[in-house]
Parts: sequence; C-alpha cells; structure tokens
Amino acid sequence: MTVRLDGPVAIVTGAGGGLGRSHALLLASRGARVVVNDLGGNPDGTGASDSPADVVVKEILEQGSEEVPKGLTIKARRTQGERSAETRAKVLDATLASVIELGFAGTTSSVIAERAGVSRGAQQYHFPTKGELVAAAVEHLALQIGRELRAAAASLPTRAGRADAAIDLIWWYFSGPMFPAVIELIVAARTDPELNGSVQEMSRRLARAIDAQTRDVFGPDLADSRTFNLVMEMTLDLLSGLALQRSTLGESPSRARIERRVLAAWKKMVGELMAERDSAELS
Repeated sequence: MTVRLDGPVAIVTGAGGGLGRSHALLLASRGARVVVNDLGGNPDGTGASDSPADVVVKEILEQGSEEVPKGLTIKARRTQGERSAETRAKVLDATLASVIELGFAGTTSSVIAERAGVSRGAQQYHFPTKGELVAAAVEHLALQIGRELRAAAASLPTRAGRADAAIDLIWWYFSGPMFPAVIELIVAARTDPELNGSVQEMSRRLARAIDAQTRDVFGPDLADSRTFNLVMEMTLDLLSGLALQRSTLGESPSRARIERRVLAAWKKMVGELMAERDSAELS
C-alpha cells in the first residue's frame, strides 16, 4: 500500500540533484508540499546558482504536485488534478502537432518536451512510452473533433438537405489534421509490436466514436432507416479514401476539383438511396 503524505510541508536540502532530487520528487508524488533547497554550488563549495533548484521545482509542478519556495504564502492554488490535466493536455497537443508536421519518426521525446514547454521527466510521468503517448494524442484530437461535430450537427437541416450537409460535415472531419496522424501511426505500427498494441486499442475506440458521431450528424430520421448502415459504411469508406489520396498526393487545384466532383456524385447517390427507402416505407 502506498503511504500518502497529503498536507505536510517537507524541506529537502540539496534537492537540485542526486538523492536530494529523488527524495523531493518522491515526497511530492506522495502529496507532500516540498520546499526545494539547493545553493547550486560546486562540489568544492564555490559558486552558487538557482538553476538546479528551479529545474526540480518545474518537474514537481508539472507532475501535478506542489512546491513551497521560502517566504511564499500559497493562496487559492489549483488542485493537483487540475495541474496534472493541464500538463497532460500540453503534452498531447505538442505530440499531435509534431506527428502532423514531422511524422512519427521525427516525433522524439525531446521535440515533444520542447514544444509542450515541460521537462522530459514530466512527459514520461504521464506517458511512459512513445507509442502510448502518440496513440493518446490522436485519440485526444478525435474526441475534440467529435465534440465539434456534435455541436455543428445541431445546426444542420432537420430533414430536407440533411444528408448533403452531413456528408460535407463528415468530409471536414476526414480532411482535417486527424487523418494524416492516424495514417502515420498505422504505418509505423506495422513493424513496431509495442506501438501496434496501442494503435489497435486506439483504433477500436476511435471506430466506435466515429460510428456514434456519424449517426448524430445524419440525424435520427436518416439513422433509423433500414438502408442507413450501408450508406454510413460506404460514406466513411469513400471519404477516408479521399482523405488518404489527399494525404499521399498533397493538396492541389486539380485534387480539389476531383474531391468536389466525387462528393457531388456521392450526395446524388445517397439522395437516390434515401428516396428508394422513402418509397419502400410508403408502399
């Protein structure tokens, strides 16, 4: 059983490195409020610097714990959970931006830590492996986009034009930053067993989320029809294929024209499928 030390203040001397640093981080992780004390001098006693202590203070704050500098009275500080959630979100956002810009191979721990403005120790505290971190970042984005999709779906037409508007909205989802990041993960996971496990789990959760979001976007009138599952699967397959082409071939005026023609043709087909459904239900 882990012993908690919530509340007490612990003063750790020589906390800027070595055993002092280890003790300070351990006490903070157990809930103690830690005073980080280190003169930052050389082994022979000469010199002084605040830098070693500052680094440890930053690590403690980023892992969601508290430190108490001398002479400072803390008032209305954020909770440990709030600070931890903020650090986690910074790391996830930085990871996603790096994957989209640099690819999976170029997304290193040092790059992520620098972009997020956190220490590598804080990053690894939240996500021990790169595979877990990148998969969590993509899922983090998917959830954000999902919330935006649901909010946008509330303003779509209730009946006439709903299918066309839904297809446009889902294409916005696939043509955004999430899809290239997912492709990066899938390709990298093919030869990385550790990453493959994280990606497989993320893919299952993502598929369930996309299914629910797609039903929300199309709306209950269309989603309850007998042909809807087929329409939904074909829509997702078509739009993911278009997004893959855009991701691999890049954006260009000619690609944009092709995408517009494909989307227009698919909207027409969906309209015909839905019209057949209405006729069958009336007969």
